[in-house]
Formats: sequence, structure tokens, C-alpha cells
Amino acid sequence: MLPRPEQIPAGFVYIPEGRFLFGCPDDDLLAKFFSSPPQHEVETGAFLIARHETTYADWLAFLRDLPDAERAAYLPGDSTLAAADAGIRLAFEDDVWRLTIAAGDRVYAAAEGQPLVYSERAVNREQDWSRMPVSGIDVPSARAYTAWLDRTGKVPGARLCTDWEWERAARGADGRRYPHGKELAPADANILGTHEKPGDVGPDEVGLHPASRSPFGLDDTAGNVFEWVDSSLVAGDTVIRGSAFAYVDVMAVTINRTVAPPETRDSTVGLRVCATPRP
Repeated sequence: MLPRPEQIPAGFVYIPEGRFLFGCPDDDLLAKFFSSPPQHEVETGAFLIARHETTYADWLAFLRDLPDAERAAYLPGDSTLAAADAGIRLAFEDDVWRLTIAAGDRVYAAAEGQPLVYSERAVNREQDWSRMPVSGIDVPSARAYTAWLDRTGKVPGARLCTDWEWERAARGADGRRYPHGKELAPADANILGTHEKPGDVGPDEVGLHPASRSPFGLDDTAGNVFEWVDSSLVAGDTVIRGSAFAYVDVMAVTINRTVAPPETRDSTVGLRVCATPRP
């Protein structure tokens, strides 16, 4: 039975149960590189999935609802680059939230309510950073966020997507290479090469690259940031799917999957929320 429109949270897509082609074609050597199994047909139950990656505005709503003592554990930041004062970082400084992005030899920063300006860009130069995808979050933080969405009733049944759900929503049923077809032009997604100079590289507002929209209407599954999911192949494994602003086009194929430790915090890894439909 299809859910009524009012049962689908704003910004989500309902995907009915169905079958699709999961994994890499048997003759494609990229299968080994991407930890993707040989292509085969699998089936998912019905699920809900967000059209966009979770944004900083979404994450700030979560942080503001937490007790002060708990908030620090869920602040986004790149643990691998922290010692070098690099990567992407969200912090509460001088009574205001501030996002800082280190891109090449440049550092961009903006307080809440102010635009973040990529000074070297020719296009998408000025951005509302609250609409950029949150990154630098680990799996425990992602699970805490989805539990909060469920508990508050903002997204009943919210959870991490599974491998199968993510790939089906990003790829459709026909085994396509990219969300929108066989080729990915630089302007189709936010990947390395979309912008010309090293200082231009960084996240974009979600939905700025509709050319690579998936068959189910998802944006940015081919770029912007990677997204945490639960493995459909090995119970307990966590996987990052998609691609990101710092990686070339070959990494943006829909089969791209990498098993990663759940405590990983990286400036290129964020989240897209799924949910289990409720009667």
C-alpha cells in the first residue's frame, strides 16, 4: 500500500519494494578497486530516502536541541587533518557558529547568516553554507542524528541507508554508470575538475547540480560529499558511498563503495538519511 502524501516527510522520496542491478559488471576491473561485488539482481523493501544530503542547517538544529554537555561529541570536523589545522570545521566561537574550509593554500570562513565566498571561482562563487552538506561526522554521530529525527517525530523511522537502498535510489534499475547515464561532465556534479583552481575546491549547496539527478530524484549522489551507509554485504560493516568534491569523475560511478571504520571523520564524508515507512 502506498503511503499518503502527508506520511512522506518533506524532502523525502518514497521508493516501493522492487528489484535492481547491484554491483559492478563482471568484466569491469573497477570492481576490485571499489569493493563492489559482481553485478547481480537484488531486492529491497519499500523505504524513504532524502532527496538531499544532510545540511549544516539540519545539523545545527540537532546540535541546538542537545544539552550543552553532549554537544561537543557531535561537532563536525576532520580528525585526520585537525593537527594541520586543515579540512572543514564547524565551531561555536564568540557566540556564533562559524564554518571554516581549508582549500589548497586558502582558508575560507563565514559566520552563521553570512555567505561563504570562494574568491577564485567563476561560478557558484557565493554560497549559503547552511545549505552545504555537513561533513566530518562519524557513524556514531550519524546514528545519534537519525535517532533524534525519529525521537522528535521530524522523520519517523529515520536511520542510515543500506548499501542496496542507496545504490538503487542513486542508480535506478538499469545498471547505469552514473546517476543520470553513461557519462559525467565536470559541470554535472561537484567533483574535482568542476572548478578550475585548487583554491576553488570545496562543497556546494545541495541541489546545485541537477544534471546528475538520479532516476528517483536524488541530487548529489555523484559528488559533493560521500555518504555513510550500513553494508548490505557484511553485517556490522559501515560503508561510504558516492563521491566528493575532491575526487575525479571515475570515483563518482554509482558502484563506488568503500568499507570504512565507523569512527572515521573526514571532510569529504557526510550523510543522507533513509527511513522505514510506518503505517
